[in-house]
Amino acid sequence: MEKVLSEVLLINLNSEVFEEQELDEETITYMFMAIINFQKSLSSRCHRGYEDTIARIIRDQLEIIF
Repeated sequence: MEKVLSEVLLINLNSEVFEEQELDEETITYMFMAIINFQKSLSSRCHRGYEDTIARIIRDQLEIIF
C-alpha cells in the first residue's frame, strides 16, 4: 500500500518538472497544490490510521525533490 501511495504522489508531483525549473513561487505553489490534492483524494479512501503513513510518504517525496 505504501509503495502505491508513494507512486501516486510522485506522479502528482511530476518530479521531472522540478528538475528542469528553478525553485520559485510558482513551483512551490504547484507542489503545495499537488500535495493537497493527494491528501484530499486519500481522505475519503483511507482510514485515520494511515495519517502518519501519508505524512511520511509526503516527507520522503519532498526530500527526493529537494
